[in-house]
Amino acid sequence: TESGSHWISLAKMSGNSCLVYDSFGRDYKKIIPNLNLTGNGRIINTDRDAEQEISETDCGARCVAWLLLFDKYGAEVAKLI
Repeated sequence: TESGSHWISLAKMSGNSCLVYDSFGRDYKKIIPNLNLTGNGRIINTDRDAEQEISETDCGARCVAWLLLFDKYGAEVAKLI
């Protein structure tokens, strides 16, 4: 409910890669430009379609739901969200 606050989710994939979910569908480089992984890790965005309107305030619930989906169905399904 605070102006400028927003949740995103990060999930570690196999190896040294990370999957990033943003309910506004933005590229992770615009949200956390300094995010880097050590070694040859890759950072991958989920599907870039927006699921949340700018006036909605449920990004936290969406992020938790996405993490549960990632945990249950894996990265290949979670990438599509």
